[in-house]
Amino acid sequence: MGVYVPNPHRVSRAIYLIVSVGNDCLGFGEVNAEEKIRSLELELAGLEARRQELRTRINSLKEEISNSAKGLPILGKPCSEAAPTTTTEKLDLFLKLFRGRQDIYAKRWENLRTKKSGYAPVCANEWVKPLCEKPRVKCAECAHQKFLFLDERAVEAHLKGQTVVGTYAIRSDDTCIFLACDFDDKSWRDDVDAYKAAAAKLGVDVAVERS
Repeated sequence: MGVYVPNPHRVSRAIYLIVSVGNDCLGFGEVNAEEKIRSLELELAGLEARRQELRTRINSLKEEISNSAKGLPILGKPCSEAAPTTTTEKLDLFLKLFRGRQDIYAKRWENLRTKKSGYAPVCANEWVKPLCEKPRVKCAECAHQKFLFLDERAVEAHLKGQTVVGTYAIRSDDTCIFLACDFDDKSWRDDVDAYKAAAAKLGVDVAVERS
């Protein structure tokens, strides 16, 4: 039985080729990895540039929103430069905000028997006989009208809760210079902010009062 022994030169040649091929494979792997790294670095640089571009755009939009919120210059004079502290300042601000007809104002009435309520002009001759002929003659048709002016005394009584007064928003020349809005739902804070922002865009000053 014979034993086959390969040519040692050929074996060594075969081993050399395998090692060479193995080294070449490792070399190709290193080259491919470096190329991938460079590719990823370029991709990352592009993302950074895009990120900076988006950040610049966001800042620009924020500035645009801020400028838009400022709105137009206030039409006329602001409601108040600072919050009033004294009684006189508060009364003056109230009369300034609710500037309707100054020659007449209304007062709330309530009939406990009929459960009816409403507003009627305040007249110095109310229920003064024989001048006042209510309810037969309506106030608007009375020849003895003596309507009282909306002044500091009337406003103070209103603010103290002694009476409830109403102003006639439409003035004698058919103009109106104020608009009162009431927000009662749970979202009243957001509603007020939205209202103020919309008014600012139109150049209209807004005074917020929490009752």
